[in-house]
Amino acid sequence: MRKILSIFLLISFLIFNQCAIDGCETETGSGTAATCTTCKTGYKKSADSKKCLYGCETEGENADAGTCSACKDGYKITPAKTCIKGCNTAESTAGSAKCATCTTEANISTDQLSCIANCKETGDNSELCKTCKDGYTLSTDKTACTKDSGSGNKSGNGDENGEDDSGFGLRFSLVILTLFFLF
Repeated sequence: MRKILSIFLLISFLIFNQCAIDGCETETGSGTAATCTTCKTGYKKSADSKKCLYGCETEGENADAGTCSACKDGYKITPAKTCIKGCNTAESTAGSAKCATCTTEANISTDQLSCIANCKETGDNSELCKTCKDGYTLSTDKTACTKDSGSGNKSGNGDENGEDDSGFGLRFSLVILTLFFLF
C-alpha cells in the first residue's frame, strides 16, 4: 500500500507541477478555474489572477481588463495591448503580439516576447539568456551579455532553458523521498 501511495504522489507531483497559465510560476485550481498565485520574473499578475502579463506596468480596466494599458521602462505596448522588449517590429494576432525583428543585434527569445542584445540562445523565460555570442559573457543574473574582458563563462548556471533552478530542488527532494518509501 505504501508503494502505491508513493508512486501516486510522485506521478501527481510531476504531472500537476506545470502551470497552465502562460508566465505563471505557481497556480491553484485547474482548467478554467485555474488562477495564478505567483507569476514568473518579468510578468505581472492580472487583477483576476487568470493571466500573467509580460512587461506590463499597468493593467487595463473594465473592457480592457487582462490587457496592458502601460508597459514597464524598456518595453513597448503593441496594438494587441501586450508588451514586448527590445523589439523593432511585432506580429499581432487577436490577443497578443510576438516580436518579429529586434532593434539591436540580438536574438528573439524562445517565446518571442523580447530581444536580448548579444545573446546567442535564450531560455524559455523572455528575461533570461542561456548562452552569449562569441566574445561576450553572460551576467550572473542571466539578463545581459557583456563584452569579454578576457575571462568568464559564455553560458550561465541553471537548467538548460536558462531558468531558475529553485523548483528543481523541491521536485528532486520529493522524488528521493518517494524512492525512499518505495524501497
